Formats: sequence, C-alpha cells, structure tokens
Amino acid sequence: MRDIIRFGTAPTLVDIVTANAVATMPHLQRLLIVGYNHVTNYLFSCLAKYCHELKVLRVSKCDKITDEAIESLVDGCPLVEDLALRRGNNLSIRYSNI
Repeated sequence: MRDIIRFGTAPTLVDIVTANAVATMPHLQRLLIVGYNHVTNYLFSCLAKYCHELKVLRVSKCDKITDEAIESLVDGCPLVEDLALRRGNNLSIRYSNI
C-alpha cells in the first residue's frame, strides 16, 4: 500500500478539492472515504484519469454517484479488485450491489 486517504465527517471539504488531491497521487492504491457525502462523478473521473494503480475504493455515502462514474472507474483503473459503495441511490440495479 502506498497511499491511503481517510476522510471522516468533514462538511467543509468539497468534491473538487478531493479530486484535485488524488490527481497528484498517481501511485494511489487505496482510497477509503467514510462519512463524507460530497463525492460525485467528478472524483471518479479524476481517479480514472490519474490513479491507474488504484486497487481498493470504498465510499460510504455515494448517493451522488451514477453508473457513468462506475464505468469510467472500471475503464481507467483496471487494477481495482475491491470496490465497495454504500448508499448508492442513483445507481441502476446493475451496480446497486457493489
């Protein structure tokens, strides 16, 4: 494991700041986001674009994530082996059990 970011409840952080942070970590392998409900498709697109070594992604409150984000992540991060999304209310049946 090279990089781990753990966010607790941090209502002042925004999705763009998080995405910009991961854009500077091309060797990021694990990302755990817990208790932070501002994660959107934008973060997933940045992960797909910059973090090709990502193996583990766990997001606890991802009610703003859509199928498009999952597909982008799968295309850009082929090494992902552990993907856990909770509260994915905008995901179709296809991805709702991830």
